[in-house]
Amino acid sequence: GAWSQWHNGTWGDWESAPLPVQYDWDLTPSITSISPSQMSSARTTIVTMVGNFSSFSAASGNCSASMRFVSPSGLYRECQKLQVGAASATCQLVRGKPFPRNEQQRMFPRLQLCTQDGFESIAHPEPSCCSAAPFYGRVDIALRVESTTPTGGSLAGGTTITIQGAGFGPSNGRIVRSALTYNYFDEMTVVNISTDHKTLTCQVLSSNFTT
Repeated sequence: GAWSQWHNGTWGDWESAPLPVQYDWDLTPSITSISPSQMSSARTTIVTMVGNFSSFSAASGNCSASMRFVSPSGLYRECQKLQVGAASATCQLVRGKPFPRNEQQRMFPRLQLCTQDGFESIAHPEPSCCSAAPFYGRVDIALRVESTTPTGGSLAGGTTITIQGAGFGPSNGRIVRSALTYNYFDEMTVVNISTDHKTLTCQVLSSNFTT
């Protein structure tokens, strides 16, 4: 209807029309979970993101979707072969040289999707998406060792070693070596890797240490 407003020193009549606005959550891409949330930079990993991608695609017009994990300082690792569905998306994080330790932790997922008319839209993770407080929405792409126990064992082998850290990949019979130099090492086999990829347990099979 018509209404009056004081404008530039005079009263004027203005026409207004109702403009109802209804927010459409289907047009808002979001990430509710990422699996795994602990990834090893030493091996290629298939990453699965769950969320709302129903109105988006991996390519439309001149737009091409992309997925990156960005470090606190802006370094990033590209997640390749992105496929987008209505409620999930997958990509392949290819193994590569690790970033500095302070860059490996709490990397932020940046998923760029394409709207049906070819525009770019960024899907941000929900607050409870990935990691625990205070770093909600972050993931670790790391392979690091924080502690090992015990600190000694028999040269004959048989000692079980527990390694605490992050980014340990699935157990698949790979050999782990603990080395003083290239020529002197303990040979171990993986016994178990925890589901959060933070604890690796292995057993010493043999040793060529002579002193």
